Amino acid sequence: MIKIKKEDFEKILALQGAKEKIYTVEEQITEVITRLRSTGFYANDCSDVDQLRAINFYLRATRKELDNVIETIINCNK
Repeated sequence: MIKIKKEDFEKILALQGAKEKIYTVEEQITEVITRLRSTGFYANDCSDVDQLRAINFYLRATRKELDNVIETIINCNK
């Protein structure tokens, strides 16, 4: 069993907080994409929407990676 030091545990909690913030940003970007598409303003040029989707994909991947790291650390400490 691995013992986590108090300062390391605080870093793990900070990672959890970062993961939650990333999720919030993902949701906001998704809402922006939905609104942009519903206005029809970007019907001919979707490059901005595509960039937002790429950012969202990156954020989602980062959040999942953070989740895996946190899960691994917690499982090693059991």
